[in-house]
Amino acid sequence: MQHLKEILWNFQNKNIKESMKIKTIYQEVVNKNIVAVTSDIVYKNRTLTIYVKDTAWAAQLMQYKHKILKRIKGIVKDIKEVKIKVSFEGQEENESEQEQIKSRRIKKDMTGLINEINNCDDKYRDKVKSIILKSAKEYEHVCGACGSPILSKKSNFCALCIHRNKASKVDKVKEILEHTPWLRYEDIEPEQRNSFDYTAYMQEKKFKINRIRDIITNEYFDIKKNEKSNLEVFKTKIEELVILKLSIEPSGLTEQSIENNIPKKWLKVYKS
Repeated sequence: MQHLKEILWNFQNKNIKESMKIKTIYQEVVNKNIVAVTSDIVYKNRTLTIYVKDTAWAAQLMQYKHKILKRIKGIVKDIKEVKIKVSFEGQEENESEQEQIKSRRIKKDMTGLINEINNCDDKYRDKVKSIILKSAKEYEHVCGACGSPILSKKSNFCALCIHRNKASKVDKVKEILEHTPWLRYEDIEPEQRNSFDYTAYMQEKKFKINRIRDIITNEYFDIKKNEKSNLEVFKTKIEELVILKLSIEPSGLTEQSIENNIPKKWLKVYKS
């Protein structure tokens, strides 16, 4: 008879495997741009919920909905539906954009009102105009990048420009990790390093490491089940993982470094 601890472990392990396979299938089905703006994928109560950053991306993802469901049914028989939702982060961005639109409308209305006051009798014009102009100054705060009016005085840039700046930083980090994954932050050329900070670099590096782990895990399960799999992909990803983790060049990769940085079950397959 199985102990409760063993039963719970097997159940948890099964869910982890399913989750990894679901994420891998998702990455294969949709294009890389949609994968980049996907904040989370959750399978619960026979429903797969995919969270993306805004409504525009959610609309694009809708065209993949039936294809995702069909592919995932191959590994999760009881899945019933796929739902697409906008993440909380995306909602915040959308609200910020709405605030910008509201700001522009208010500024336009204020300008029209001031013009009307200029045509009033001299007795009231100067007093009312001073009050209105004082209120109008609240809406003179503009984005330092594009010049759009913004309501928040805590930021010098609108939400759209902030998003573009973050996206640009991520793209630069991705390019470095793609071509020279062994570089440490301090080894990057100063002109490139000035485009992003240490935290942004390490976050993207950690994300890449986790993506590689997912691929290795799925290949490992396929190999163990004697399913069609590419052993070369498995070995290549193992080496890529160790290079990233240790920040070493491919020429410095050794059997010992691989052995010390991957699970024994992976090592057995790697050496086969």
